[in-house]
Amino acid sequence: MYWQFYDLKQNPFHLTPDPACFFPNPHHEDALATLIDSLYKHQGMGALLGDAGLGKTLLLHVYLTLAQQRHYKCIYVAYTDLAFRTLLQVLYEALGLDFATATLDMLLAACQQHSVILGIDDAHLMPTLTLKNSGLSLSMRPLREPYST
Repeated sequence: MYWQFYDLKQNPFHLTPDPACFFPNPHHEDALATLIDSLYKHQGMGALLGDAGLGKTLLLHVYLTLAQQRHYKCIYVAYTDLAFRTLLQVLYEALGLDFATATLDMLLAACQQHSVILGIDDAHLMPTLTLKNSGLSLSMRPLREPYST
């Protein structure tokens, strides 16, 4: 019904956000520009903060899509109830490494070779031990102010 009214070509309301349906407002554009700027400055870790329903997950998908187009290796983690070992396994497998035989040095070399971006949706929900072991708890900070609409 609304498809015809708004002359939509596809469903904009998927369970998984679709970057093709991204309609930026000034707050989204500012947050995305900050993420892209951090990428070029190699700032390492950053966090996108805001209330529920503001579009953080969609913005993360847009950012990862743009980074992938610029030949970064993007790894998206949507499930946060991960033990540290499982998170490492996700990283190893995404980089084509055998978790059973690869070393941490091999992981670090693969990350440097591929310019890896790890996008963790709702990282604040990860187990505290996983955050501590990964260094995320100490490094996670907003790139600037939390964005809101």
